[in-house]
Amino acid sequence: VGTTAKLTYTEDIGSYNGRVFYWNGNNNYGDWLGTGFGQGLFLNILDHYLRRVIVFYDEGVYDPDTLGNLLTAECFTNSAADNLYDIGMRYTADYTVLRQYPMVIFQHYDRALTADEQTALNQYTASGGILLMTGFDSLGSPTDALAADVVRLTTTGDGPYNGSCTVTDAAHPALHGPYGDYALGATFTLVEDDNDTARADAALGSTELISVGVGAAAVSKLTVAEDLGIRGGRAYYWNGNDALDDWLLPGAARDLTPQNIFLNLLDNEITRAPGCVAALP
Repeated sequence: VGTTAKLTYTEDIGSYNGRVFYWNGNNNYGDWLGTGFGQGLFLNILDHYLRRVIVFYDEGVYDPDTLGNLLTAECFTNSAADNLYDIGMRYTADYTVLRQYPMVIFQHYDRALTADEQTALNQYTASGGILLMTGFDSLGSPTDALAADVVRLTTTGDGPYNGSCTVTDAAHPALHGPYGDYALGATFTLVEDDNDTARADAALGSTELISVGVGAAAVSKLTVAEDLGIRGGRAYYWNGNDALDDWLLPGAARDLTPQNIFLNLLDNEITRAPGCVAALP
Protein backbone atom coordinates (compact mmCIF):
# COMPACT_ATOMS: atom_id res chain seq x y z
CA VAL A 1 0.00 0.00 0.00
CA GLY A 2 1.27 3.44 -0.92
CA THR A 3 3.97 2.21 -3.32
CA THR A 4 4.31 2.72 -7.09
CA ALA A 5 6.71 1.62 -9.80
CA LYS A 6 10.00 3.56 -9.89
CA LEU A 7 11.64 1.76 -12.83
CA THR A 8 9.85 -0.40 -15.38
CA TYR A 9 10.95 -2.27 -18.47
CA THR A 10 9.07 -3.58 -21.50
CA GLU A 11 10.79 -5.65 -24.21
CA ASP A 12 10.04 -7.36 -27.54
CA ILE A 13 7.97 -4.43 -28.78
CA GLY A 14 6.85 -4.57 -32.40
CA SER A 15 8.51 -6.30 -35.33
CA TYR A 16 11.91 -4.79 -34.44
CA ASN A 17 11.84 -6.10 -30.84
CA GLY A 18 12.39 -2.72 -29.24
CA ARG A 19 12.67 -1.93 -25.51
CA VAL A 20 11.20 0.84 -23.35
CA PHE A 21 12.36 1.83 -19.86
CA TYR A 22 10.40 4.21 -17.66
CA TRP A 23 12.09 5.93 -14.71
CA ASN A 24 9.50 7.61 -12.50
CA GLY A 25 10.12 11.13 -11.20
CA ASN A 26 13.77 12.21 -11.56
CA ASN A 27 13.29 15.99 -11.40
CA ASN A 28 16.29 17.75 -12.99
CA TYR A 29 17.88 14.27 -13.36
CA GLY A 30 18.63 14.26 -9.66
CA ASP A 31 18.38 10.46 -9.43
CA TRP A 32 21.15 10.10 -12.01
CA LEU A 33 23.45 12.99 -11.13
CA GLY A 34 24.05 12.11 -7.50
CA THR A 35 26.53 9.48 -6.38
CA GLY A 36 24.17 6.95 -4.80
CA PHE A 37 22.07 3.98 -5.81
CA GLY A 38 20.11 5.81 -8.52
CA GLN A 39 23.20 6.83 -10.48
CA GLY A 40 24.72 3.36 -10.20
CA LEU A 41 21.54 1.73 -11.49
CA PHE A 42 21.29 4.20 -14.37
CA LEU A 43 24.91 3.55 -15.40
CA ASN A 44 24.36 -0.21 -15.17
CA ILE A 45 21.48 0.11 -17.64
CA LEU A 46 23.63 2.08 -20.07
CA ASP A 47 26.53 -0.36 -19.72
CA HIS A 48 24.28 -3.34 -20.44
CA TYR A 49 22.21 -2.00 -23.31
CA LEU A 50 24.70 0.31 -25.02
CA ARG A 51 27.59 -2.12 -25.23
CA ARG A 52 29.51 -1.62 -28.41
CA VAL A 53 30.92 -4.98 -29.45
CA ILE A 54 30.86 -8.56 -28.17
CA VAL A 55 33.48 -11.15 -29.16
CA PHE A 56 32.61 -14.84 -29.23
CA TYR A 57 35.38 -17.43 -29.53
CA ASP A 58 34.92 -21.07 -30.37
CA GLU A 59 35.79 -23.21 -27.38
CA GLY A 60 39.37 -23.62 -26.28
CA VAL A 61 41.21 -22.10 -29.22
CA TYR A 62 42.31 -18.70 -28.00
CA ASP A 63 42.85 -16.59 -24.89
CA PRO A 64 40.31 -13.77 -25.25
CA ASP A 65 42.19 -11.32 -23.04
CA THR A 66 44.64 -10.31 -25.79
CA LEU A 67 42.03 -9.06 -28.26
CA GLY A 68 40.00 -7.72 -25.34
CA ASN A 69 42.96 -5.61 -24.25
CA LEU A 70 43.28 -4.12 -27.75
CA LEU A 71 39.57 -3.32 -27.94
CA THR A 72 39.63 -1.76 -24.48
CA ALA A 73 42.70 0.36 -25.31
CA GLU A 74 40.87 1.71 -28.36
CA CYS A 75 37.63 2.28 -26.40
CA PHE A 76 35.52 -0.20 -28.39
CA THR A 77 34.61 -2.25 -25.33
CA ASN A 78 35.22 -1.83 -21.63
CA SER A 79 34.28 -5.07 -19.94
CA ALA A 80 35.87 -8.49 -19.67
CA ALA A 81 32.34 -9.85 -20.03
CA ASP A 82 32.43 -8.70 -23.66
CA ASN A 83 35.00 -11.39 -24.61
CA LEU A 84 33.55 -14.86 -24.18
CA TYR A 85 34.27 -18.44 -25.14
CA ASP A 86 31.15 -19.71 -26.87
CA ILE A 87 31.06 -23.13 -25.25
CA GLY A 88 28.65 -25.40 -27.07
CA MET A 89 27.59 -22.62 -29.47
CA ARG A 90 25.13 -21.38 -26.86
CA TYR A 91 25.56 -17.70 -27.78
CA THR A 92 25.96 -17.68 -31.56
CA ALA A 93 22.84 -19.83 -31.88
CA ASP A 94 20.76 -17.51 -29.66
CA TYR A 95 19.35 -14.40 -31.30
CA THR A 96 18.16 -13.06 -27.94
CA VAL A 97 21.83 -12.84 -26.88
CA LEU A 98 23.13 -11.48 -30.20
CA ARG A 99 20.55 -8.71 -30.47
CA GLN A 100 21.87 -7.03 -27.31
CA TYR A 101 24.98 -5.86 -29.17
CA PRO A 102 25.35 -3.43 -32.09
CA MET A 103 28.29 -5.50 -33.35
CA VAL A 104 29.32 -9.16 -32.97
CA ILE A 105 32.81 -10.47 -33.73
CA PHE A 106 32.73 -14.23 -34.17
CA GLN A 107 35.95 -16.25 -34.28
CA HIS A 108 34.58 -19.31 -36.07
CA TYR A 109 37.32 -21.92 -35.77
CA ASP A 110 37.77 -25.09 -37.81
CA ARG A 111 34.23 -26.49 -37.71
CA ALA A 112 30.94 -26.27 -39.60
CA LEU A 113 28.27 -23.84 -38.46
CA THR A 114 25.10 -25.38 -37.06
CA ALA A 115 21.69 -24.72 -38.59
CA ASP A 116 20.63 -22.93 -35.39
CA GLU A 117 23.65 -20.64 -35.63
CA GLN A 118 22.89 -19.90 -39.28
CA THR A 119 19.33 -18.94 -38.38
CA ALA A 120 20.30 -16.78 -35.40
CA LEU A 121 23.14 -14.96 -37.18
CA ASN A 122 20.99 -14.26 -40.25
CA GLN A 123 18.22 -12.97 -37.97
CA TYR A 124 20.77 -10.76 -36.22
CA THR A 125 22.00 -9.08 -39.42
CA ALA A 126 18.44 -8.83 -40.80
CA SER A 127 17.50 -6.87 -37.68
CA GLY A 128 20.32 -4.37 -38.19
CA GLY A 129 23.25 -6.06 -36.44
CA ILE A 130 26.85 -5.83 -37.62
CA LEU A 131 28.61 -9.21 -37.86
CA LEU A 132 32.34 -9.76 -38.41
CA MET A 133 33.20 -13.44 -38.90
CA THR A 134 36.80 -14.65 -39.01
CA GLY A 135 38.90 -17.65 -38.10
CA PHE A 136 41.11 -20.52 -39.22
CA ASP A 137 39.24 -22.86 -41.60
CA SER A 138 36.05 -20.93 -40.96
CA LEU A 139 34.60 -21.52 -44.44
CA GLY A 140 36.77 -24.31 -45.85
CA SER A 141 38.21 -27.61 -44.60
CA PRO A 142 35.43 -28.49 -44.08
CA THR A 143 33.60 -26.43 -46.68
CA ASP A 144 30.86 -24.69 -44.72
CA ALA A 145 27.84 -23.78 -46.84
CA LEU A 146 25.88 -22.50 -43.82
CA ALA A 147 28.60 -20.03 -42.76
CA ALA A 148 29.04 -18.99 -46.40
CA ASP A 149 25.31 -18.22 -46.51
CA VAL A 150 25.60 -15.96 -43.44
CA VAL A 151 28.38 -13.86 -44.99
CA ARG A 152 27.02 -14.18 -48.59
CA LEU A 153 30.09 -15.80 -50.15
CA THR A 154 30.90 -18.76 -52.36
CA THR A 155 33.37 -21.27 -50.94
CA THR A 156 35.00 -24.37 -52.37
CA GLY A 157 37.53 -25.50 -49.78
CA ASP A 158 40.97 -24.63 -48.43
CA GLY A 159 43.72 -22.33 -49.72
CA PRO A 160 45.52 -20.43 -51.06
CA TYR A 161 48.47 -20.52 -48.69
CA ASN A 162 49.60 -17.01 -49.47
CA GLY A 163 49.94 -13.81 -47.44
CA SER A 164 50.01 -11.24 -50.27
CA CYS A 165 47.01 -8.89 -49.98
CA THR A 166 45.72 -6.14 -52.28
CA VAL A 167 43.07 -3.46 -51.69
CA THR A 168 40.42 -4.04 -54.37
CA ASP A 169 37.72 -1.57 -53.25
CA ALA A 170 39.13 1.59 -51.69
CA ALA A 171 35.77 3.36 -51.62
CA HIS A 172 34.46 1.53 -48.57
CA PRO A 173 34.70 3.41 -45.23
CA ALA A 174 36.53 0.48 -43.64
CA LEU A 175 39.59 1.51 -45.67
CA HIS A 176 39.54 5.05 -44.28
CA GLY A 177 39.68 6.51 -40.80
CA PRO A 178 41.94 7.49 -37.91
CA TYR A 179 44.15 4.44 -38.50
CA GLY A 180 44.95 5.31 -42.11
CA ASP A 181 43.56 5.83 -45.61
CA TYR A 182 44.33 3.10 -48.11
CA ALA A 183 44.26 3.47 -51.89
CA LEU A 184 43.08 1.07 -54.56
CA GLY A 185 45.88 -1.35 -55.39
CA ALA A 186 47.76 -0.86 -52.12
CA THR A 187 49.45 -4.05 -50.94
CA PHE A 188 50.61 -5.63 -47.71
CA THR A 189 51.82 -9.06 -46.59
CA LEU A 190 50.41 -11.14 -43.74
CA VAL A 191 52.37 -13.21 -41.25
CA GLU A 192 49.62 -15.86 -41.31
CA ASP A 193 49.09 -17.25 -44.84
CA ASP A 194 46.42 -19.97 -44.42
CA ASN A 195 43.20 -18.90 -46.12
CA ASP A 196 39.96 -20.50 -47.30
CA THR A 197 38.81 -20.52 -50.92
CA ALA A 198 36.11 -17.92 -50.33
CA ARG A 199 35.03 -15.31 -52.86
CA ALA A 200 32.62 -12.40 -52.83
CA ASP A 201 29.66 -12.74 -55.16
CA ALA A 202 27.59 -9.74 -56.24
CA ALA A 203 24.64 -12.03 -56.96
CA LEU A 204 24.65 -13.01 -53.27
CA GLY A 205 25.03 -9.38 -52.16
CA SER A 206 28.69 -9.36 -51.13
CA THR A 207 31.59 -7.11 -52.16
CA GLU A 208 35.31 -7.79 -51.93
CA LEU A 209 37.36 -5.06 -50.21
CA ILE A 210 40.74 -6.85 -50.07
CA SER A 211 42.02 -9.90 -51.95
CA VAL A 212 44.69 -12.41 -50.94
CA GLY A 213 46.81 -14.49 -53.30
CA VAL A 214 48.04 -13.93 -56.82
CA GLY A 215 46.30 -14.06 -60.21
CA ALA A 216 43.60 -16.65 -60.79
CA ALA A 217 44.35 -18.25 -57.42
CA ALA A 218 43.48 -15.06 -55.52
CA VAL A 219 40.47 -15.17 -53.18
CA SER A 220 38.73 -12.66 -50.96
CA LYS A 221 40.49 -11.59 -47.77
CA LEU A 222 37.94 -9.04 -46.52
CA THR A 223 34.35 -8.84 -47.75
CA VAL A 224 31.13 -7.12 -46.75
CA ALA A 225 27.46 -7.80 -47.47
CA GLU A 226 25.34 -4.72 -46.75
CA ASP A 227 21.68 -3.72 -46.46
CA LEU A 228 20.66 -7.12 -45.14
CA GLY A 229 17.06 -7.68 -44.09
CA ILE A 230 14.49 -5.10 -43.06
CA ARG A 231 16.94 -3.17 -40.88
CA GLY A 232 19.92 -3.10 -43.24
CA GLY A 233 22.51 -5.00 -41.22
CA ARG A 234 25.98 -5.94 -42.46
CA ALA A 235 28.05 -9.11 -42.52
CA TYR A 236 31.82 -8.84 -42.86
CA TYR A 237 34.13 -11.79 -43.45
CA TRP A 238 37.87 -11.72 -42.70
CA ASN A 239 39.51 -14.77 -44.24
CA GLY A 240 42.04 -16.84 -42.29
CA ASN A 241 43.37 -15.01 -39.22
CA ASP A 242 44.54 -18.03 -37.25
CA ALA A 243 45.09 -17.03 -33.58
CA LEU A 244 43.84 -13.60 -34.65
CA ASP A 245 47.39 -12.71 -35.70
CA ASP A 246 46.13 -10.40 -38.45
CA TRP A 247 44.62 -8.13 -35.79
CA LEU A 248 47.07 -8.56 -32.94
CA LEU A 249 50.40 -7.86 -34.68
CA PRO A 250 50.72 -4.07 -34.87
CA GLY A 251 52.57 -2.05 -37.47
CA ALA A 252 53.78 1.52 -37.57
CA ALA A 253 51.19 4.23 -37.00
CA ARG A 254 48.86 4.63 -39.99
CA ASP A 255 50.78 2.07 -42.05
CA LEU A 256 48.79 -0.33 -44.21
CA THR A 257 48.60 -3.19 -41.72
CA PRO A 258 45.74 -5.62 -41.09
CA GLN A 259 45.45 -4.40 -37.49
CA ASN A 260 44.91 -0.80 -38.64
CA ILE A 261 42.33 -1.91 -41.21
CA PHE A 262 40.51 -3.91 -38.51
CA LEU A 263 40.48 -0.87 -36.20
CA ASN A 264 39.27 1.40 -39.01
CA LEU A 265 36.42 -1.05 -39.61
CA LEU A 266 35.42 -0.89 -35.94
CA ASP A 267 35.71 2.90 -35.88
CA ASN A 268 33.36 3.08 -38.87
CA GLU A 269 30.76 0.74 -37.34
CA ILE A 270 30.47 1.37 -33.59
CA THR A 271 30.59 4.13 -31.00
CA ARG A 272 33.51 4.28 -28.61
CA ALA A 273 32.98 4.13 -24.86
CA PRO A 274 31.97 7.59 -23.51
CA GLY A 275 34.80 9.42 -21.80
CA CYS A 276 37.45 6.93 -22.94
CA VAL A 277 40.64 8.24 -24.56
CA ALA A 278 41.72 5.88 -27.33
CA ALA A 279 45.35 5.05 -27.89
CA LEU A 280 45.12 6.16 -31.53
CA PRO A 281 48.20 5.57 -33.69
